[in-house]
Amino acid sequence: MIHEQGLVTVIGELHDELDAVVLGAYGWGDLAAALVGKPGGTTRSANKSAEQAAAEEDLLGQHGQAQRRANRRGRAGRGPPFYDSPPVVCRCDIIGREFTDPLAGRPHIRSPNLEGTKSMKRTILFRVAVLTLCVAALATAYKTAKTEALMYESATLLVQSLNRLQKASTLFDFDAEHRTDWHYFPETGFTAEYGYVRNGITFGDMEPKQAHFANALLGSGLSQAGFVKAAKVMGLERIVGVIEDDNTGYRDPQRFHFTIFGEPSLTGDWGWRVEGHHLSLHYTIKAGELVSSSPTFFGANPHEVAQGPHKGFRVLAREEDLAVELMQAFTDEQRKQVIFTDIAPYDVVTMADKRAKLEGKPQGLPSSKMNDQQYEMLLGLIAEYANNLPNQVSAARMKAAQDTPRDQLFFAWAGRMDRPAPKPVPIGGRTTGNREKNGNYYRIQSPAFLIEYDNTQNISNHSHSVWREFENDYGLDVLAQHHKIYDHAGGAHVFALAD
Repeated sequence: MIHEQGLVTVIGELHDELDAVVLGAYGWGDLAAALVGKPGGTTRSANKSAEQAAAEEDLLGQHGQAQRRANRRGRAGRGPPFYDSPPVVCRCDIIGREFTDPLAGRPHIRSPNLEGTKSMKRTILFRVAVLTLCVAALATAYKTAKTEALMYESATLLVQSLNRLQKASTLFDFDAEHRTDWHYFPETGFTAEYGYVRNGITFGDMEPKQAHFANALLGSGLSQAGFVKAAKVMGLERIVGVIEDDNTGYRDPQRFHFTIFGEPSLTGDWGWRVEGHHLSLHYTIKAGELVSSSPTFFGANPHEVAQGPHKGFRVLAREEDLAVELMQAFTDEQRKQVIFTDIAPYDVVTMADKRAKLEGKPQGLPSSKMNDQQYEMLLGLIAEYANNLPNQVSAARMKAAQDTPRDQLFFAWAGRMDRPAPKPVPIGGRTTGNREKNGNYYRIQSPAFLIEYDNTQNISNHSHSVWREFENDYGLDVLAQHHKIYDHAGGAHVFALAD
């Protein structure tokens, strides 16, 4: 892969060579040294050299123009009229430089040298073609740099910083079965569920340098808003630890695990995750392309801090508020279809299943039965979840939502529309279990993805939210298609013949 800065240099050199060729074709070759590659060509600037200013005056001056036309045609005063419009300065936003275009604004110039010399035309066309290819390649490089390359660079730094023992608990094969094991329980809850502890290096195990690299990796997989939300989730562990008076390490803001599957690469297959209590993020890269970023789980305990210096703090505030506003926007008749039960499920229905699955037909109200304002509010709620991820990922998620036929995009609610005001918990008391009778739950369902939100525990003050993809969590759908096409025997890509 050509480094993007190298592409910038190539584009600049090609553009300069193209300018020189055109100047020469029009009889202005002697001005090339003073004009080509110089910033601000043919525009007023106090920073130009005397040589550049004189060359521009010669280029633009009416006398110089007439004299050069006469020189090119071999006789003065002949040829088509010359319209005096100044050369246009082309700005290449990618390169951040300005270049003189001596041809722009002069449709009536006719040069025997340019039109009659096939080699000159071939030279210009070739350089234009190469310039176009370089711009396209640079655009690709910039797209990659936004997500996949940042993940690769950050993961590589973290891997390089690990010692032998840390690598043994952090680095695993891409095809490891436990890549698709996940949960959002606290540490001991996870162990009770799966019978083993989470793998991956934690902040508590890291040196300061490693913690910075880990945060860089986390940031590469999230948007600015998503990174802040993840930091808040981790910070809540300390808040709830104080409330519960925990000194056992059960509530530990340092116990978030970073695990890497396969070797980080710009062209190969690999993945990574970050997981701890109420945070579980998963990324799958296939042939250098990010093909999956789900499951994506954020939770909050307490949902709203009821005591202490952070009273009123809510991590999942917009996930709650936007959904309530949408419910309030529905008519009574619409709400009858939206609410499928008065009692919310105890947790998100898909829990931490390896594959998201809901039985039966979608419940709730299809967006085809919403007015335009309600539909836009629904998309705004979806965007709150999508925008936790980097721009290119969130854009893809939103496109999937907007492309879903409106009769196949459902919003469903269970439980009450409001929730009890949070009550302070006695120091040393529990913040889990003790569910409120009705609770809050909603989901957004399409054929491709599922969003779930639940707030029932701790008298509806303990919330969970998740984005799942029915066929593509962990990139399993993409990988299944890939393995149908390729036989990986011997570690090589060999086309597999259909039975």
